[in-house]
Amino acid sequence: MSEKSLKSAPNKLVRSYLFVLFFSSILFSFAQQSLEDATGTWVVISGENALNRQWSVTTEGILRSYNMYESTEFGLLRSGITFHFNTFNDISLGLVHLDSQPFDHSDPDALTTQFWIYEQYQHKTNVNRFAFTQRLRMEHRWIENQDRTYNNRFRYRLQVAHPIGPNQYLKAFDELFFDFSQTHINQNRFYVGFGQKIAKGIKVEIGYMKNHIAHNNYDRVNMALYFQTHLFKNVINDTLKDANYHINSN
Repeated sequence: MSEKSLKSAPNKLVRSYLFVLFFSSILFSFAQQSLEDATGTWVVISGENALNRQWSVTTEGILRSYNMYESTEFGLLRSGITFHFNTFNDISLGLVHLDSQPFDHSDPDALTTQFWIYEQYQHKTNVNRFAFTQRLRMEHRWIENQDRTYNNRFRYRLQVAHPIGPNQYLKAFDELFFDFSQTHINQNRFYVGFGQKIAKGIKVEIGYMKNHIAHNNYDRVNMALYFQTHLFKNVINDTLKDANYHINSN
């Protein structure tokens, strides 16, 4: 990395942090008192760690809150191994651990713990300056609260991103959830946001998500930090070169 890039990286980080802080403070002023109606937060830290040209390891943590940084909704940890056929096609196998709370945190027995195994396929396509990603994921979920249940869930996400500057981009996606135990689509997530590359392999995003679950819907401010690493310095990994705009989480 050049001396100029090293000097500019901290400035980009400060500008990005101030942007996130300013945007969050505006939305915080509109948060309502009721947890069911309040604007919540969705914080993501996600990494893609290349082992070589074809293999990488995903690490991810998510913390969601019913309102702005308070009343935790759930915490999620995810890790998986990905095989890249080429730049545009990959498959993954991974594990997820999730703890969730209802609106009322006063009942300790209401805590729900979930363990998932998932299989995933992604296809990426570039059309002019638009980057499209289709993601199909099958989840096998063991859920434990006062009872123990097991179900399978299928998810389909269509995402599009477009650069608006040398290091900035806009991104949007819509994702459908099909629960086999209920035999219908029971959840939908729509997201639109802004992304900023702050250093080589490091990006931040902030955006708005509307999450429909059954007959309820929730507003979430989504803030994310994405990073990429090459665990072996002598490996030139072509599989991650388009991740500026294709990267996605959860």
